[in-house]
Amino acid sequence: MTVLERVRDYLCERCGCFYEDVELAASFDELNVADFEREALALLLTEAYEVEIPSEELFGFETLEDLVGYVEDRF
Repeated sequence: MTVLERVRDYLCERCGCFYEDVELAASFDELNVADFEREALALLLTEAYEVEIPSEELFGFETLEDLVGYVEDRF
């Protein structure tokens, strides 16, 4: 499973996002992802890929591409 697929699954299952809306260019604001949901997503990715995502980095990400790229660059 790719990082984007894992993010997409999480956002669709836990945050009520529509599958077709969850693409790399989508922003967290457009998807209405709350801060606590971002933190839970970061924890999921940390556990799955053993990549630590500091809070200051996490909340600096505007799009899914920012988050996915960060994770992919570190494993």
